[in-house]
Amino acid sequence: EEAEVSMPVVDKSQDAAFVSKTKKSIERAVRLRKVIQEASDAVARQIEYSDALRQMGIDPGIIKKARLVKIVFGAVDNVVWEIPSDERFMITRTGKYVFGVATPANYPVMLQFLKVYGFTDKSADVREIPQEFLKKRAQTLRRRNEILDEYINRLKDERGQALKQLNSAYRSYGEMLKAMRMSLFSARAMFITGW
Repeated sequence: EEAEVSMPVVDKSQDAAFVSKTKKSIERAVRLRKVIQEASDAVARQIEYSDALRQMGIDPGIIKKARLVKIVFGAVDNVVWEIPSDERFMITRTGKYVFGVATPANYPVMLQFLKVYGFTDKSADVREIPQEFLKKRAQTLRRRNEILDEYINRLKDERGQALKQLNSAYRSYGEMLKAMRMSLFSARAMFITGW
């Protein structure tokens, strides 16, 4: 009887609703964090591409608008190599990024040359978005991520202790039920064996 008096009252349906609501909130926050992280990664890549093209003195819009020549932009694995002074195509490089221009007839030769150095084409990923907009977008996404972190920390503070108490209460009840079952089994065993 003393154990029952010290145990908190448990309302299974209310507790299940509380846990379910908390679980949904956490899952929603995790999904949102993933979406924000993916958007942040995409913006960071665009900023990196834009910086590389700007350092080379190239307008990102030219990549999609070129008509008479074939243009390629991308990254190379091996950044230690000499840029050929071949008149069939022109390549400029900054860091791991390269920009190449060739006539349609010499385009396959240029691609073959770049592939030797581990070239990955990023031309389709380049967007003609102003650098200021990209930086503002990155800042907005960082702020959203900070707000989400604050929300998750607040959720931990508000509901964490209650979840620990529920866990403790249900574990105690589980142990009591286990002890009661063992006690009933022991009583039957005593009766059957005659002890």
